[in-house]
Amino acid sequence: MRKFVHAAIAALMATVGAIAFAPQASAQEVDIYITPGYHEANGRQWLTTCEPYSVTHRCTTQIWATQVSYVNGRFVQKNDWYFNNLTYRPSPRHIWKSNPLAAFGKVGPTEHKWTASDGREWRTECDTSVTGRGGCRNWVKADVISRSGSGYKWLREQWVLNSMVRFGDVQPLPEPVLPVDPDLSDVVIVPIVASDVPATIGGMTRYAAEGIVLYTRDIMSEAGVGVVAFGDLGVSLEEWAMVLLDPVRPNAKTVCGVLDDSGVYGCIFVTPKYGSVMAVNVDTSDSDVTLVATTLSMSMR
Repeated sequence: MRKFVHAAIAALMATVGAIAFAPQASAQEVDIYITPGYHEANGRQWLTTCEPYSVTHRCTTQIWATQVSYVNGRFVQKNDWYFNNLTYRPSPRHIWKSNPLAAFGKVGPTEHKWTASDGREWRTECDTSVTGRGGCRNWVKADVISRSGSGYKWLREQWVLNSMVRFGDVQPLPEPVLPVDPDLSDVVIVPIVASDVPATIGGMTRYAAEGIVLYTRDIMSEAGVGVVAFGDLGVSLEEWAMVLLDPVRPNAKTVCGVLDDSGVYGCIFVTPKYGSVMAVNVDTSDSDVTLVATTLSMSMR
């Protein structure tokens, strides 16, 4: 058992050491739509990238969110970076004289609808009460998925914001706001009290040693699920999801996926007593890890 315990602890700590949390908050005065880099605003995480466009830059802003898609006849949720909108950084009106995205550079207020070469319908407003003076907004008609009671439904031909155009003097692109990784070198394991977790889960037996809990079907096989607690790291489930590849939410209290640098499959949940708790794969199946984590997320205090 000692060899298994040491292997599990090594795997757990290597996993934690590989964590690189993406964004800390940007300064409040930063315009997240035209400033490249990572941002936090209104409690959400944002990622903006910019590329040259005519005399200015076009910026794409993504948001870390749960998106629902229709896959093989059912609605499926997934957490990831998703497109939010495009923003064209300030440029003179005259460069837009042949482009409907800016009402052909005309001073408004203006509002018009038009059809692109691919057949999509667009609506553009410039210099209105919605856009403010010196700017335009563009919506495209699309089918979207909307929540309906406890499920989801399709809403057909809805106007969805696609892009914004800013008028003004061309300005240099600011330096990107880079992610800042927290210092996890002083993270201390919070010992899990054996009586706080079930003795068995899915045919796996609980073993407690050196502050962690191990669930295994055969202690001699040195394979199972390692569970470790780290206390209150001030990290939400949404932030944990951002360090996972292809994160999934098997229940409302748990997020699972592959930790990018370590390649280890793990699940994380947060409890009042133990803070962030991680269950990781130690030469077992990912389904075992998910089962242990979801069970503990509902039973641990």
